[in-house]
Amino acid sequence: MRPTLPRLPAEDGLAIWNAEPGDVLPDGRIATALSVAQPFEYVAGQIGGVTDELAVTTRNPRYAAQMLGYSSQQFREMVHRFKDENTIGPTDDLTWHDNGDVYFQNIYIDNFHGYKD
Repeated sequence: MRPTLPRLPAEDGLAIWNAEPGDVLPDGRIATALSVAQPFEYVAGQIGGVTDELAVTTRNPRYAAQMLGYSSQQFREMVHRFKDENTIGPTDDLTWHDNGDVYFQNIYIDNFHGYKD
């Protein structure tokens, strides 16, 4: 049997909302403080870290074609050639980076630009 969490009636919502850490909630639990995020120093014009990495990576072939500057047809042909030469299955997903590097299951395979006619 799966354990279930107690459900509070809707009228208890205000009591829960106004509870301070240490207060006893209507269901008998003790209220705890939420984790408070620490502010960070803002630096204008500085981009980097995970956000920058996510912005230049995609698993979507249509976005990858646009990001790398290839037509849909040319990109499809390159993908087939790339997968054949690297023994990757036709339904296996790839991850493209904006510099042309291609990863399969987080393992670097090759640079995609080398598969252009």
